[in-house]
Amino acid sequence: MMEGPEGDLDKAVRLAGLRAMLRRLEQGSVAADRPPLVFGLPSIDDALGGGLSLGCLHEIVAAVEGDDAATGFCAALLGRLAADSKPILWIGHELYAPGLLAFGLDPGRLITVDPSRPADRLTAMEEGMRCSALAAVLCESDLLDLTAGRRLQLAAEAHGVTGLLLCRQPPPSAGQGTGRASAAVTRWRIAAAPSAARRVGSAQGSSGGSVGGPPLLGRPRWRVELLRCRGGRTGEWLVEWRDETGDFALAAALCDGSAAPARNDILQWDIARQAADGTG
Repeated sequence: MMEGPEGDLDKAVRLAGLRAMLRRLEQGSVAADRPPLVFGLPSIDDALGGGLSLGCLHEIVAAVEGDDAATGFCAALLGRLAADSKPILWIGHELYAPGLLAFGLDPGRLITVDPSRPADRLTAMEEGMRCSALAAVLCESDLLDLTAGRRLQLAAEAHGVTGLLLCRQPPPSAGQGTGRASAAVTRWRIAAAPSAARRVGSAQGSSGGSVGGPPLLGRPRWRVELLRCRGGRTGEWLVEWRDETGDFALAAALCDGSAAPARNDILQWDIARQAADGTG
């Protein structure tokens, strides 16, 4: 359906308002090169060449339509990017604030816009990535063609703003877009994974053994696939989010398509915590 003059005017007013807000944010700020965002997991950081490069474009694709695991993964990344006190521009649907807090992203640090047309979303993303007062810009969108991706990548490089393109609906093509040409530095595919059961501490039983407390919801887990990485290598991991410490943990390494324990990070962390609390 074609928009009339009133619709065009409304779009121009919204875009002008966004530009004015970004200019106000940018006053007095200086764009500077930043070190990469490290996961704190050697296997992932090594695959990325030292960590997730900032000031460039990254694509995050949901493995299953309707699965919000990719949104949670993005929120965890953005929560760490917002640690330098700069706000985040989120372009997309209405967000659930408590869910963002669970991944370390303060909703008060967000600027949210929800344009109705996909083209307007990309325009808003490009405008945001030209504002060095922002820590990052996330846009919910389909995967882009090479020309549109290059425009965003150039904007990110010129102004030092990190861009995340969140594709919540998997591409219909074979391989879910894994071989599609892209200007983004990385492309990820994220799926939800079953969580391990947790219990509230432990107590000493009459026989000297420990008795577990009531069960809790497990920590969020993602099956993380790095499908493309410029200057790095691809990989696949089972990653867990530790809300207590606000960081990632490697739950298991994936070899030949099957999950197998590769390190005891989570177990050792739980044992250390219980020992510190005097409950171990």
